[in-house]
Amino acid sequence: MPPAPPVEPEIELLRRVARGGLAAIRTVFVAAGSFGLWAGTFGPPRWSGLGGEQPDVFVFACVGLPLVVPPELWLGRGRWLALLLGIAACLLPMLHDGDHRYGYVLRGFGMLVACLTMVVWRALWSLTRGS
Repeated sequence: MPPAPPVEPEIELLRRVARGGLAAIRTVFVAAGSFGLWAGTFGPPRWSGLGGEQPDVFVFACVGLPLVVPPELWLGRGRWLALLLGIAACLLPMLHDGDHRYGYVLRGFGMLVACLTMVVWRALWSLTRGS
């Protein structure tokens, strides 16, 4: 087997820059997910200007959950537990009297978008791994 070609220093610098940018993006995702979990669980803070009843704002918790939990956990060994928790988070608020008729669709779509965002982030993160 022939030896691997040497890595150019410019490529290594760009890899480090990309990895730092992706780490910054992940930090923003965690902060936004934490705010979403807080606003969806305890109601939005007054300074945010968001209003609504509790089942209506629970969509923020559904969007924030995949952003806060490490993707290695819910894409790896805990995928079935994460799937069950996601289904429960989307469907259980339907038991509340004040839930909108199609609230589960909004919660499910929000969770799907957050999960797909983290899948793309994880793919980009794995591309920046050193050899």
